[in-house]
Amino acid sequence: FPLGNLDGIARLVRPTVAVTTVSGLDHYKEFRGAAGAAQEMACLLRAVPTDGFAVLNADDEQLSRLRTEVAGRVISFGRNPNADYQATELTAAADHRLVVNCHHRDQQYELQTPFLGAHFHVATLAAVATAHQLGVSWPTIQSRLRSFEPVFGRCSLLAIPDGPVFICDTIKSPAWSVQASFSTLEAFATAPRRTLVLGTLSDYGGSSRKVYRTAWSQARPLVDRTVFLRHSPSHVGATEADSANGQAVFLQTA
Repeated sequence: FPLGNLDGIARLVRPTVAVTTVSGLDHYKEFRGAAGAAQEMACLLRAVPTDGFAVLNADDEQLSRLRTEVAGRVISFGRNPNADYQATELTAAADHRLVVNCHHRDQQYELQTPFLGAHFHVATLAAVATAHQLGVSWPTIQSRLRSFEPVFGRCSLLAIPDGPVFICDTIKSPAWSVQASFSTLEAFATAPRRTLVLGTLSDYGGSSRKVYRTAWSQARPLVDRTVFLRHSPSHVGATEADSANGQAVFLQTA
């Protein structure tokens, strides 16, 4: 995904609606950071005609700066109080699924989602704002959101009857976003044991040792044990005591 690739695609497709979520550090090798990712997204935004609109994340500083790149209308979403579609409250339903309280034009709408994890409020609000601006009614939006089938592998929840509960988050592995994945474990605070399996992380600059040690420090307070695939104790910063008491387990093959 080389820098500038979206420019040619946007000129070919000529979108009337452009939706952005987060700049982030994905494709770090090409973009070298969130500013580079936002620069690539600007190619898409500049392609929107005057009678079209762009949907921007008001909580993402890099994306908010791109408002001036849009010739058409700009619709914002996020937790920012100035957002057109504002998430005023994020809660969890009885089945741990995310519920977003969305404020729009002095009205409040409860959005029951099929997602696990508060970080999915970004994608939820982006989709809701886009659909509503395209004329979809609120009852239809709420109904379709409840019945939406999430992509398997993005914090997918698999509960075994009378057995364990698995959370599968394996489609992508950018190091900058693992904390959001880890936080889904907070919904299972009463579980008798919580285990995290950590493989290979991507999209980071600098030392891999620092990246994995940071991930280990973030995960440690949330779980009873962490299983590392193809890593060593010295690489992730685990002590002999961590291995001896079972907090850190190291496997070379899955």
